[in-house]
Amino acid sequence: MERGLPWRGVLLDDLWPRWAAFAGLDGIMYLHFLRECVRLMAVLALVSLALLLPVDATGSRQRLAPNDTLRTVGTAVYTIANIAQDDAHDAMRFWAHVMSTLLHSALVYVWGYRLYRYVRSSVAIAM
Repeated sequence: MERGLPWRGVLLDDLWPRWAAFAGLDGIMYLHFLRECVRLMAVLALVSLALLLPVDATGSRQRLAPNDTLRTVGTAVYTIANIAQDDAHDAMRFWAHVMSTLLHSALVYVWGYRLYRYVRSSVAIAM
């Protein structure tokens, strides 16, 4: 019995010649797209966890009085809701979210361009 994630071979391994016999170029492109989506989301998740989780977890709204309606509790402590706009120290934390958005956008644009180049070269080879 295979342990772990049995479907990982389909998306992560290099099985394209074997799949080409069954699915053709359309199927190969779809499987490649899925594999690249898994890779992109893994990178974006790691970047988000590494950059934003510490920034949000140390925000100031979790230290408010228990009866304050702006106090964050539970999983909201790890989100942007834990950052107060009127606190000078927390105001700089918003920039971490802006920079994270720019970084995520750049990674998605680079990923899209790489996928475009791959599709273009695959179509040129297929013709």
